[in-house]
Amino acid sequence: ANRGQFLKHLIAAFSHSEIYSFEPNLECFKILKNSVRNIPNVKCLNFGLGNISGEFPIYLPKKDLLSERATLLPNAINFLKANEQVLTQSIQVKTLDIFCEENNIQFIDFLKI
Repeated sequence: ANRGQFLKHLIAAFSHSEIYSFEPNLECFKILKNSVRNIPNVKCLNFGLGNISGEFPIYLPKKDLLSERATLLPNAINFLKANEQVLTQSIQVKTLDIFCEENNIQFIDFLKI
């Protein structure tokens, strides 16, 4: 979800739906949660979705902790600028199947990845 830039469009288009917004980066999550604090149908969750559940390192530019260029793939750091310092944080990841089971979600109308 990053900081919720696209979320505003989803809220307008799906105003009567439950919207789950996932953001594993704590700095982005704080901004995201604050931006929708008065919108009851949006649930912000401080973890990511992936093909396996667990705790993993995320790599992001040290000078831009809110970057959309954060990655779980250590080999994908090439997307960051040359000579840019990289910060590693530990984040939680769940599978979509586990999340849906935990929250009794039977059907997803729209999924933005």
